[in-house]
Amino acid sequence: MLSLFVLVSSVLYGCSVNGKVVVPDFYGMEYGDALSWSFDHDIKLEVSSEYTDVVEPLQVFYQDVLAGKKVENGTVITIIYSRGYDPEGVIEIPDFTGFTESEIREWLRQQDISKFYFYTSFDLSKESGEYIGFEVSKAQERDENLRKDTFTFYFSQGSLEVEEVAFLDTSTIRGVNLGGWFVLEGWMTPDLFSGVSGSDETVFMLEKPNAETVIENHWDTFIVEEDFAWLKDHGVSYIRLPIPWWLYGEGVYAESFPYIQRAMTWADKYDMKVLLDLHTAPGSQNGFDNGGLTGVLEWEKPENVLKTIEILGQIANDFKNYDSLWGIEVLNEPGWGVSMSILQNFYIDAYEEIRMYDSDVYIGFHDGFRSYENQWITFFNTNNFTNVFFDLHFYQTFGDNWANYDIFDHVNYVHTNQKDMIAKYEGIVPIIIGEWSLGLQGNVFEGLNTDGVELVRQAFGNAQLNEYEQAFGWFFWSYKIDRDSHYEWDFRRLIEGNTFPQHFLN
Repeated sequence: MLSLFVLVSSVLYGCSVNGKVVVPDFYGMEYGDALSWSFDHDIKLEVSSEYTDVVEPLQVFYQDVLAGKKVENGTVITIIYSRGYDPEGVIEIPDFTGFTESEIREWLRQQDISKFYFYTSFDLSKESGEYIGFEVSKAQERDENLRKDTFTFYFSQGSLEVEEVAFLDTSTIRGVNLGGWFVLEGWMTPDLFSGVSGSDETVFMLEKPNAETVIENHWDTFIVEEDFAWLKDHGVSYIRLPIPWWLYGEGVYAESFPYIQRAMTWADKYDMKVLLDLHTAPGSQNGFDNGGLTGVLEWEKPENVLKTIEILGQIANDFKNYDSLWGIEVLNEPGWGVSMSILQNFYIDAYEEIRMYDSDVYIGFHDGFRSYENQWITFFNTNNFTNVFFDLHFYQTFGDNWANYDIFDHVNYVHTNQKDMIAKYEGIVPIIIGEWSLGLQGNVFEGLNTDGVELVRQAFGNAQLNEYEQAFGWFFWSYKIDRDSHYEWDFRRLIEGNTFPQHFLN
């Protein structure tokens, strides 16, 4: 019996018999074990690998010398081991409902799927830690899911409240900016700026071939009468219309005045109210592209301030007979570096200039990004203004300070900091949120599935609406962004995509 056991063992494990080596059955053997055997028995292995679904990765599935055959030392044996399961193999995906992350990871291991991610997202119907669903990224359009695809699994990170919005005060001003139309900003119309080295209108006019013809075509096509009809049909009856200081034509700039008159005529036709917003000023008031001249801030020079006041008077006189004229904002976003004394004196002079031509039009003053300054309270309390408003722009995307905010932080900021800022001026001056959007930095959306991204947008948007409804009014930036991206800034797409609530509309 003992000798029989030794003989059987020798065959199974490839031991030498009568000076020769018995070849083992490599099938299913780990590639590393096969190498060890070959070293121990002075056998040379010719090794290659192929994808196969026959055996698990790194296991041998072919040998050219049959198992049990006796061979001399130094014999060359060819084997092939599994490089892994075939990346082109079709995967049948089970119903993962109720699975834990560890159970899904085990399934991935068994299927030899190497490209996968796990994220948490928001789902109002799921408890924290509960499986939500999965997505498959494919290199080409097809129905089958292949092993080589990228699989992303989502689990709930808990509840995210999407507030209901109550539009109760019929007197609240609810409007939208028609940005990017008469004051160009490259990020809003990137195709228009093709071949131009900057993103402001000055560099556009200097560098764009046939710039005047191109910009006139833009004025004719970017916003058309149908857009006014669409806004009216959706219950939006206020427009903030950014216009440049060069609207009458100046230097390299083309004359947009007739096109702005046409816009006012369309507003008259559709019974809409317009806030004409002087968005740029001579010398640039902020150095931004929306100020018309990036990197320059020379507006404080006395001659530039005086010219701005003269232009405001001309605007007030030229547009005073339009029924649609509701207000004039004397200067958009004067920069942090502008002296408060110069800015406030300009506001007083601009107010008086406009009142020479129009006694009751609303006049707007931007906070110069310093609404926290108590100087503004003194300013409004000590001047005998009528029909004025204070314009605050609320964004939570510009600057590094937002980098660590999640959606809960952003919503909380709306309900605390921004709410307090609106309340600060209650009884002193009406507040209008002249610009705001759903724009957030990318970290807020990182790892979310499509539904989670949409819930974040709605939570942020509805929180803002609930607070801004407590103000005198608001204007969303902007009606239209002429590119596929920047959905969070595109009012029309947000309405048509049901991201914005529909119940304040017709």
